[in-house]
Amino acid sequence: MAENATEWSLDTPVAFFVFNRPELTAKVFQKIREVEPSTLFVIADGPRPGVPSDEKKVRQVRSIVTDVDWECDVHTLFSDINLGVKKRIQTGINSVFNDVEKCIFLEDDCFPNTDFFRFCQTLLKWYDDDERVMDISGSNHLKKWYPNRQDYHFTRFGGIWGWATWRDAWEHYDPKMTKWEEPAFRDRVRDFYGGGKMWEYVELVLDRTYRNDIETWDYQWMFTKAINWGLTASPSRNLISNIGFDSDATHTQDESSPMSGVPRHNLVFPLDRTEYVCTDREYDRQYYKLTNSIWERNVLLRQFRHFYVRNYN
Repeated sequence: MAENATEWSLDTPVAFFVFNRPELTAKVFQKIREVEPSTLFVIADGPRPGVPSDEKKVRQVRSIVTDVDWECDVHTLFSDINLGVKKRIQTGINSVFNDVEKCIFLEDDCFPNTDFFRFCQTLLKWYDDDERVMDISGSNHLKKWYPNRQDYHFTRFGGIWGWATWRDAWEHYDPKMTKWEEPAFRDRVRDFYGGGKMWEYVELVLDRTYRNDIETWDYQWMFTKAINWGLTASPSRNLISNIGFDSDATHTQDESSPMSGVPRHNLVFPLDRTEYVCTDREYDRQYYKLTNSIWERNVLLRQFRHFYVRNYN
């Protein structure tokens, strides 16, 4: 069942967010099927008003994800109306944690290998009572990070393309970032990121999120972790490929992005537990350089498109 030979079973709940992309949904759902979770939450948004093609695609997606052919406790959370990615994911996670204490989360464009599920399950158990660790990511956007000396590391930057967390960590989530404009909390976030260029980047992103210039849910989670000085456990080898970079995506439309389709790698189990819980500052620096360069690239692309449309259309 797993890609490694050692026998194991997935007793950690899995939540799968879907919408209107049947081909991507089928690929990711096949990976879920391979590991046969004992509990599955399927969280689906409703069709958008004024988009007739959504009706058929939404029906196709829901048919795919309800074809569960293994022994499993299935919870379907299907919205009749379109909530949008921000509200659908926020409300979906809230609903999941009304029923369970920890969960692994995937979206329809986050393509895992089966080691991802085992990695998350292992670390959810190891750090269940450690408030310094607030979530676990399957993504390593740097592809690999010293895999010969460690199986995972800790970072202030957590990827949500395949991730896991606990109910008691999510209870801190503040979707409106109500404390962002309080100087003491802004200073706390600055101290968490260490000031400098990294802080300037984070401050810009969080300011735009607070003003609702960015329609998302995950930067609010980033803020929540920062004010609680919570870290993310990230694998030494990337376990998730985002296969959804195209014009149909909500946020990932640049198909040439270096974040698109990052190769997946296997881990060797059993994992070796890391001795110290502290951020890997060099990983954070390299991650910041990558994400900041992508942010600047996207700003330039938006400016170019605006100029082109204004002058040549």
